[in-house]
Amino acid sequence: MSGGNVISGDRLIDLSPERIEIVRKTFPSSGQGARPVDLFDSDTPSAFALSLKKPFGQWTVAAFFNSDETQAVEKLIPAERLWLNPDKKYIAFNFWEERWEGDFSGELKVIIPPAGCTLLSIHELPETPKVISTNRHILQGFLELESTAWDREKQILSGTSTGIKNSSYSVFIYLPGTYPWIQGGTTLDHDEGDYSYRITHPHIITLRLYFRGTEKISWQINLAEFLKER
Repeated sequence: MSGGNVISGDRLIDLSPERIEIVRKTFPSSGQGARPVDLFDSDTPSAFALSLKKPFGQWTVAAFFNSDETQAVEKLIPAERLWLNPDKKYIAFNFWEERWEGDFSGELKVIIPPAGCTLLSIHELPETPKVISTNRHILQGFLELESTAWDREKQILSGTSTGIKNSSYSVFIYLPGTYPWIQGGTTLDHDEGDYSYRITHPHIITLRLYFRGTEKISWQINLAEFLKER
């Protein structure tokens, strides 16, 4: 979250695949530094937030740390501390759990697991389908998402994503309405070669990208083709 140099004291070849995957999600460094939002609450800050802006949108990434190795911690963070408008409604997505946390206004309630970190992307409640997170990098779209666009008339969400050759990762898209799912042929997923997608939550489409010999994928999801709002 500091956006600076990343130094690991671990012997990398001895790390488990799960631990290696955690390290991968922090690279490359962004150069964007988060600020503590609870600086005067205790001796050690444990909540950090970073406002991010790209041509296609803006959002906040917030990280909450718990040094207690036995007990989970619950925090209530006023929206103003995260540089959010307390009169507006926002949605939060949990990066490590890959889970939509719902919407909030005024204050954000977070539960941090023992010796853990709850990392959220926070977006103003969208009125149209919108990319709200990825599981590629902790900034959740700032580095790996080149562009997105919503064609209201055609009901098509499109975008361009980058990645390492022969890797894969997921993009999480918020749906403002409640939709039934129509399967992609004989499978749950709609398969488009370099990417596939399906609804994994009433408000979330999970788009899976496969960088087979390429470092860039242009994708699109035609909601009019397979979704019918209830």
